[in-house]
Amino acid sequence: MAYNRDEIITQCGTCEAVKYEDTWIAKGSPMYEQIKSQYSHISHGICEPCADKEFGELRRKAAERRAQQAKELSDIVEERMRM
Repeated sequence: MAYNRDEIITQCGTCEAVKYEDTWIAKGSPMYEQIKSQYSHISHGICEPCADKEFGELRRKAAERRAQQAKELSDIVEERMRM
């Protein structure tokens, strides 16, 4: 079933903030219930602060892994050049 864009609001699946225009409104803020009540359907997403928390650690670990792999490759190349 297709919904009219004006009927749907995006809500963060982690903290439940709602996206109004281009701004995330935190649950518990004075405008939260007023804004949420204007929409009949909810689509879920993830707000920037939650995305940073959820994916920041993954990004950091991936960067560390890439750096370790680059060092290992560099060591292999260096060792072969000495042969």
